[in-house]
Amino acid sequence: MPIIGNFSAWIQVDNQPLPEYQIEYSQDGRKATCWIPSEAGKEFQICYRDSERSKTTASKVRIDGHKCAGKIIYSKISHPTRSSTSVQKGVSGGNNTLRPFVFSHCRLVEDESEQMVKNLSSIGEIKVKISHVETGSVTDNHGHIPPFDELRIYERAKKGITHGTQLGTAVPREPKHARKVNFKRTQVTFEFRYRPIDILMADGIAPQPTSPPSVKRQHASEHLDLIDLTRDDGRDDTLDRMQRKRIKREVKQEPSMTYDDAIIDLTL
Repeated sequence: MPIIGNFSAWIQVDNQPLPEYQIEYSQDGRKATCWIPSEAGKEFQICYRDSERSKTTASKVRIDGHKCAGKIIYSKISHPTRSSTSVQKGVSGGNNTLRPFVFSHCRLVEDESEQMVKNLSSIGEIKVKISHVETGSVTDNHGHIPPFDELRIYERAKKGITHGTQLGTAVPREPKHARKVNFKRTQVTFEFRYRPIDILMADGIAPQPTSPPSVKRQHASEHLDLIDLTRDDGRDDTLDRMQRKRIKREVKQEPSMTYDDAIIDLTL
């Protein structure tokens, strides 16, 4: 997991953080970049944590170049019992609904004029900027729903991009409020680049899966497991006595030795 000071961020699916590969940090130490595996059809959430909460902070999120609402983490002084972690599941769909983020397949088209993606270089990227903020008044305006492009890409320009993000079907949620905030200084930035795991492995970004033992070796192991090396009750006692006498004589011959050891969807 990329960590910068008291801040960390991750992308999770089914309430489990996705593995990160090739985590890199900028020279000034204020930006982290990594790769994560995406699976088409899976909903994902964007999370960040402030382990200190010395000041109130909020996130600015961009997915595939689209600006999305962020989340807020309050300081311990202003809200002592609030959580140190924020989880952003999607964007407000209006009327107390939420549209979740979903990894989705890109559709290749033969005609360049049919391409619907405006900023191809941003497809497959999730950027999270965390800033100190001053909170303002509560509002019922959750901002506009970002216009996620239909994932139609000209086949000659895809550049290995096969997944993008779409918004899922709106689902009911409890009534939420938004809060106006004044962004101060950006503290840290986390950038997650997502691709199918097969592409990450083919490009040498993610490790290849460990190969299971061969059938021949498994059979050998099974055969060895059946060998009983414990003492047999019918063993010749005479042989035992002879060996003990021999060991006793050999021990006597050894000398003794001694060793030493913006308007953001900010849930209240």
